Amino acid sequence: MRNVYDRKTNTYIEREETPDELKSIERKKLLEELYQIENWYKKYDYYINKIICKDWLETDERWIWYKEERKIKHTRAEEIKQFLIDN
Repeated sequence: MRNVYDRKTNTYIEREETPDELKSIERKKLLEELYQIENWYKKYDYYINKIICKDWLETDERWIWYKEERKIKHTRAEEIKQFLIDN
């Protein structure tokens, strides 16, 4: 339900969203989530350099956390992209 302005009565009335509106709302939410995932990649991108430059070891807790989190983020991003392609 959402409020819509009715010009005839100069009031707001509640009405159900149409299927197209619901689809549009869901699409916007998914695009926002995808944007947040991309920002996460940008924020933690330097972690890879820490390993390559040997500043961290492979057993460093930060590196282990990054790999686990990246796997989750990557999987979710792929799910979102596939959903957006299919719909």
